[in-house]
Amino acid sequence: LFTYNFFRLVGISIDFPVTLLTDLAGEPHQAYLNDMIIRAKFHIPLSLLDHSLNFGVSAFTTINTGDAEKLGGSDKRFMQPGIIFLAEYKRDKFFGRANIGVKEMDRTYFKEYETKFDDKLTYGLGIGYKWRFGLTPFLEYIGSSQLDKVYRQGKYDAQELYMGVNKCWKNFIFNGGGSFGLTKAVGIPSWRLVFGIFYQPGNACEERMVAEKKVEKVIEGKIYVGVVDKEGNPLDNAEVVITGRESKRGITKWGIAEFSLTEGDYQIRVNKEGYEGYQDMFKIKGGTTMEVKVELKRIEKEEKEEKNILPKVYFHIVDFETKEEVKEGMVYLPEKNINEHFKNGRWDVIVEPGIYRVVFTAEGYYPKNITITLELNEDKKFKIEMAKIKKEEKIVVTEEEIYIKDKINFETGSARILPSSFPILDAVVKVLKEHSEIKKILIKGHTDSVGSEQSNQILSEKRANAVREYLLKKGISADRIDAKGYGESQPIADNSTPEGRAMNRRVEFEIIERIKKEEGK
Repeated sequence: LFTYNFFRLVGISIDFPVTLLTDLAGEPHQAYLNDMIIRAKFHIPLSLLDHSLNFGVSAFTTINTGDAEKLGGSDKRFMQPGIIFLAEYKRDKFFGRANIGVKEMDRTYFKEYETKFDDKLTYGLGIGYKWRFGLTPFLEYIGSSQLDKVYRQGKYDAQELYMGVNKCWKNFIFNGGGSFGLTKAVGIPSWRLVFGIFYQPGNACEERMVAEKKVEKVIEGKIYVGVVDKEGNPLDNAEVVITGRESKRGITKWGIAEFSLTEGDYQIRVNKEGYEGYQDMFKIKGGTTMEVKVELKRIEKEEKEEKNILPKVYFHIVDFETKEEVKEGMVYLPEKNINEHFKNGRWDVIVEPGIYRVVFTAEGYYPKNITITLELNEDKKFKIEMAKIKKEEKIVVTEEEIYIKDKINFETGSARILPSSFPILDAVVKVLKEHSEIKKILIKGHTDSVGSEQSNQILSEKRANAVREYLLKKGISADRIDAKGYGESQPIADNSTPEGRAMNRRVEFEIIERIKKEEGK
């Protein structure tokens, strides 16, 4: 009838059950008030990834308000206490519950049934599904036995199967359903209907709303992007790029581009040849549909030369050996905090003029990063060749770089090389001795952003020079090796994650000078 929760972990409730007895055969219906029940519940929630586990204990007492002769009360003393131990498992909208407890009772003899009732063992199992519109259908198996007759059957073994549904509405919870007696115990009818109403201050459905919000996070919303010119005419073949929680790209047809997105904040960019670009931010909620109208302004030919047009950069990403396009991967622009997917070996972007580092990563390939310089009114195209990681090879040599499969590890906060990294450095020595056309390399040391910028710069320089000294000791000429530290200034991944910081702590070998074929001859 009434429930109140303290701090989400402790709650109290009061129930006034009423029983209506009937055999549906013409006998008068009789209604009786059962014993009032007061409960106090304490539970501990445990979150386990996408599911949760709750453990709790419920102490209760019944107050003598019912009629024992009609099986609605005790008639013995004012209060009879009990305790129940609870466990609940939740995953998405499904849940399962189990309980076991003890109810202390004064021994009561019913002459009509020649039965003595004493302390009881109670138990139950249930499953349910949190459906839409605040409805929760459920199925429960409940039972009880006297503590001194747990292993006996018959009139002391009460078992029922209960099916019903709960409905949340504002501060109320309504429930209704029916049960079927599984045994012939005293007090268990062949069937019964149950209806209830509970009032809870605050929000009775708060737990359900929290669960549904978690599900909504993975429900996609739809966005329709309409692209028109100044006169309102639809523009076909306009490129629409959406970045944020996920990245998507589309081309307008009949002036419309449609996308399905998970809930979150996004940036939208729209470009079409002969028109000025468009850029904005928007937020979409799961399960909703929104429309965005974009009006593009045409670039007049005479004005194009006078206006400053932002440069557009095109990248073609291919395999270094086969020259085939790399199917998919990620592109990272640290200066703009852009982290997007590329597909089918193609990616392009519009940014302000400046100097940028662009990092390409793909599964099965070594990371590739380049530095580009962009100016107004000048589009550029770049071909990116990525070296494939081969299980049988520790090192891959390209025109521009020596890629190492294993990282060079140092003692934490130190420039001392760990012995585990000696084999990969020996492999670099072997490459330099076999490839005499490599005239000079640059050893580049990098760190993550943990610590001060100055200390990271010093550490990267010491580590780069430590690698240089190792190669010199192995017989590589000093005039073939330069070393330089870059500190935290050239990340290839996001420093806000442990994985990103691990990628940024690295040593690279760049080939800065080669002997020409004629010179080599």
